[in-house]
Amino acid sequence: MDFREVFAINIDGVFLKKDDLLNYSNNFLRNPKSQEWQKSIYSFIKTWLDESSYIITKTSGSTGSPKNIRIKKQQMVNSALKTGNFLKLRRGDKALLCLPASFIAGKMMLVRAMVLGLNLKTVQPSGNPLRDFDEDFHFAAMIPLQVFQILKEEYGKEKLNRIKNLIIGGGSVSDGLRYEIKKLNNSIYSTYGMTETVTHIAMERLNGYYADGLLHALPGVKINTDYRKRLIINAPEISDNDIKTNDIAIINNDTTFKIVGRYDNLIISGGVNIIPELIEEKLENYITERFIISSDRDDKLGEKLVLVVEGEDWPKEQKDNFLNKISKIVTRFELPKFIKFVLEFPQTENGKINRLKLRGRIVE
Repeated sequence: MDFREVFAINIDGVFLKKDDLLNYSNNFLRNPKSQEWQKSIYSFIKTWLDESSYIITKTSGSTGSPKNIRIKKQQMVNSALKTGNFLKLRRGDKALLCLPASFIAGKMMLVRAMVLGLNLKTVQPSGNPLRDFDEDFHFAAMIPLQVFQILKEEYGKEKLNRIKNLIIGGGSVSDGLRYEIKKLNNSIYSTYGMTETVTHIAMERLNGYYADGLLHALPGVKINTDYRKRLIINAPEISDNDIKTNDIAIINNDTTFKIVGRYDNLIISGGVNIIPELIEEKLENYITERFIISSDRDDKLGEKLVLVVEGEDWPKEQKDNFLNKISKIVTRFELPKFIKFVLEFPQTENGKINRLKLRGRIVE
């Protein structure tokens, strides 16, 4: 399908084509009663309908510092077709847009609606976008925080179950959230990707019979790793060049893989390569506060492991007891040498913990 053939959408119960869609968008943008989240939707639709063959958007920072990049509209169409194929979405299926259209994830929901002929319902992005809904959807995309908030509220489980296919992106899905998701009887996927790959290039089924703990590449996507085990993505229909990431991957076969950490987070202690994310996964159910595994300089080891916890300091006895407890679930190389407390973690532009600001500056 050529991107120039994509110029119609069924949005909030109104079906619009080309000139009518452009006029509708302009009127919506001029209306003083229109809200900002709605304006971002119709601003993108205007951009989609212009003469340019690409859009400009900001990267997530997954492959370096966030920057503005061009993404071809044809690549967005190709990505939408791959998602529709993977999830077996059909024309007329009902979809929910509950992510900001100012970011690539929200933009792609609009493109999928146009390309696949979905009936799109929009709602203001919030922690619980299903609060005022009592209806069925064939497809929706959310971030982990939204799913977490929905499940906390009364009837949240029932409402999530009414979404036939739900994809979760924009952050990792914690073990606790995975446990709750396994109780649902619809189809829920965690996605892997970035702005440079026009959102996701692989999905992991989180519940049901097909939940195997592996990411499954979308059709036409090839995966490999370099000598440092960093993932390389070959997807000619959505990227002109191979995308070299800093994600450490274990390749299972030609189409399935697992991400175990970030190369730039790697800690080398006593000549042993340690992936902090794997240790954090083991400790997740033992700490209620936010935490990360970081490091401090060490004359003997080069770097020594440090558990950094957000919040007030624990009494010495509590810290000693905790380290003794976790020594039974981690290897001797993975056991932190001490625990450091900070009142508030520094964060990146995307709201993630800024490990670089912490690493190497922690003093016992």
